[in-house]
Amino acid sequence: MTVCPRTCRISDDLFQNYEVIIDLTEHLSLDSICAHAKQNLLDCLKKSNLHHLASLLDNRKFHIHNNTLEGFYNEDVESIIWICSGHKCKN
Repeated sequence: MTVCPRTCRISDDLFQNYEVIIDLTEHLSLDSICAHAKQNLLDCLKKSNLHHLASLLDNRKFHIHNNTLEGFYNEDVESIIWICSGHKCKN
């Protein structure tokens, strides 16, 4: 089975540079990538008993702009997929 790992980083005032490696082949949309990264961060916060931060994360809406899922397949494997919140960009 083919895998296509990519580094995703969050751009946000509270969660800046949180990083997770995802396999693009497991996702059908950019929203799915955002949801996966958010869930990964949420699990990490809860595991570390950072429940207040977890509740703040719950209210965040994340998105990816300036690319498509197909476009990420064509980028260099070292490129970073930035996941933004409304706090850091005007999208």
